[in-house]
Amino acid sequence: MRQVRLIMGTGGTPTMPLLIAEGAGGELEGTSGAQPGIGKGDGVMIAGDVRTLAREYCQRGVTVQYSQYDLLAHIETAVPWIASAMPWLSDRFAGRPAPQDCSGIAAGNPLTPIAP
Repeated sequence: MRQVRLIMGTGGTPTMPLLIAEGAGGELEGTSGAQPGIGKGDGVMIAGDVRTLAREYCQRGVTVQYSQYDLLAHIETAVPWIASAMPWLSDRFAGRPAPQDCSGIAAGNPLTPIAP
């Protein structure tokens, strides 16, 4: 059986603006940042990986608005994300241009695949 891996950013480029929220408080969920060179995450994603992906999409011309919540885990990050997503989406449906903060997204991790 062939194993398939999903690596974001390798299958194309989004054609719509993105609103990305990432937690970095996933210590209890297993992403404490204790491994050198990896950094903290939200229990599901590593914040440095998400920042790199967001910056890569910016370089490809995608409008990206990024927020990182250092004290929140993955599920907890949904609360501020929903609070910002509702007006963000309303503005898109109203035809207003999406905001972007590409220049303010901190550098992240290399996204080179890890050998199995």
